[in-house]
Order: sequence, then C-alpha cells, then structure tokens
Amino acid sequence: SFEAWMSSSSACSPFQTAGSESLINSDRCTLCRKMHHAAGSSASVLLLCDLCPRAFHLHCLNMTEQQLPEGDWRCPKCEA
Repeated sequence: SFEAWMSSSSACSPFQTAGSESLINSDRCTLCRKMHHAAGSSASVLLLCDLCPRAFHLHCLNMTEQQLPEGDWRCPKCEA
C-alpha cells in the first residue's frame, strides 16, 4: 500500500547527477509493480518522477488527471 511504502526506510536516491540530461524512469509502477492498471486507461497513465527513476500509476497515488501538475513532478519520496 501507499502508506506502507511511504513509511519504509528507503529514501529517495536521485538517479540524475548534476549536468546530466538523461533520466531513465521505470516502465512499471513503484507501488503495484505493473505496467498497466486494471482500473482503466486513465488509471494506467504512469507519472514519472523528475528526480529519481520511480514511476507511479495515477490510480495508485489516488490522483486524477486534473490533479497533474504542470512542469516537473517529484514522487512522494523525493518530496519528503
């Protein structure tokens, strides 16, 4: 669950180093470990963290497309 993942001791480890232009994000959701979510097409959208390689389904983060930020997005671990 999201709460269990957030309380785990593994801190965000930025993948991108200073001056690096590339960041390779995961193609699977960090929480459910699936590429596609069973809840439907918009729920299957993967939101990619701009600081680390983590990816998340909107549904797994309890987010809607209307809640998507403009510009860069940081996962909950990188925001913490």
